[in-house]
Amino acid sequence: MPGAPSISFEELLAYQEEQTEQWRELFEKKPFLLKIDASPTWTIGDLLFHTFTTEYWIAQRLLGETMTADGEFARRTVSDLFSIGEAAHLKMREYIAHRTQDEVAVVQKYPSPTLGEFEASPKKMLTHAIIHGVRHWAQVARAIRENGQRAEFSHDPLFSKRLK
Repeated sequence: MPGAPSISFEELLAYQEEQTEQWRELFEKKPFLLKIDASPTWTIGDLLFHTFTTEYWIAQRLLGETMTADGEFARRTVSDLFSIGEAAHLKMREYIAHRTQDEVAVVQKYPSPTLGEFEASPKKMLTHAIIHGVRHWAQVARAIRENGQRAEFSHDPLFSKRLK
């Protein structure tokens, strides 16, 4: 609906980046937290790798770049992991800066190593990247709490300094 209130991808990315920066500070102080189990098969470090590479691959697809293979990403340190996410957000911002609302609404075909190919609009891809990250940060927070630790910052958008 024209004129309806909305939030932009730039604003959502700003919130996501604020959260990511706060998590990075926590993991830099307590890197042992990356070894906590987040699921039956993944540690928190594995979950962060999954989250950041997913964002990176979405950005690469949107920009028409060849997707980077898993093994090409460094993931030994906190800095390695979070650098993937930072690079992904830069790529998403690059994409967003040069597109109109009409352009991001056009359904396109994208490559997938597991699906072969799928169809989605860039708007849907960006939405997926952001919501996917928020969901996994909630998993990280739960896993940390269940292991007697906690993040010393709020995760809620209501308390974000970057959202107005």
